[in-house]
Amino acid sequence: MANISTLAQALSQLENIKNQQNLFTTLSTQLATGKKTQKFSGLDTNVLVSKRARANFTSIDVYTNNIVNADRRISLMVNALSEFKAQAKSLQGALLGFSQQSAHQEGEIQYIDDPATPDIVEQIPVGYSSANPSVDFQTLQDLAASIFDFMGDLVNTQDGERYLFSGADSLTKPFDDSGTLDASISSMFADWKNGTITNDELFANFSDRTTSGGNLDAIVDSTFGYNAALSSGSVGDIFARISESSELNYTTLANADPLRDLMVAAAYISNAGIGPIVDEVTIDPNTGLPIVITQGAPGTTID
Repeated sequence: MANISTLAQALSQLENIKNQQNLFTTLSTQLATGKKTQKFSGLDTNVLVSKRARANFTSIDVYTNNIVNADRRISLMVNALSEFKAQAKSLQGALLGFSQQSAHQEGEIQYIDDPATPDIVEQIPVGYSSANPSVDFQTLQDLAASIFDFMGDLVNTQDGERYLFSGADSLTKPFDDSGTLDASISSMFADWKNGTITNDELFANFSDRTTSGGNLDAIVDSTFGYNAALSSGSVGDIFARISESSELNYTTLANADPLRDLMVAAAYISNAGIGPIVDEVTIDPNTGLPIVITQGAPGTTID
């Protein structure tokens, strides 16, 4: 009986030693890999908890990545808008410093004597000998043209292949200056000078963005140069999923009123059709009356 008891104790001790070896092996693996087990079956009742934890870590990685991308894009948009504002202030400063007490065109004032009163020398000013803009006016127009081009680049700001001011249609360029806006403004100035449209109608054409109100000459977004989705108003917003229950909307569209209006102002000033302010005339040597060579702005005098 003693031998049997001793054998049983020896077998039990051997089993304990094997268990200790297995435990040490498991602990060594855990230390080396940072994982409790190499198989889901080794987690026993903690399998579901582990799977959920892994899913949570994956979700956190996705949300973190979304936040990083959104933060980078928002920073780019803020920088573009800040520069847009700076350009607007530059144009505003130039306009404030621009004198309104001149026709701002080259040449000499042309005078006539009223043939109905030959005994009186009136020296009535009727126009200028040139339609070319003065240096200060040309400088202002050049500045406005440069600002318009720069603003166009700003609303086309990209992060990689994505256009940040194009809404959900981020792979499509929001603005393309194809020349239709400049041509439309030139046509409006021509109509204004020949009396087809009034001052109020001219400015309504610039400020109205749709023909639905009856103004068929309004500069619509497609004429301006915005893409089809922006022009139709069908483009979606941009969202960033930042948690399981939260989304961040950081949409700013290239054709938003403040951005569009500033670009319209720059296009208006830089358009060649805005000049001359005063009629370019020559005096008929036979009649002494003015012959209009280039039509200026509406009005009966050059004052």
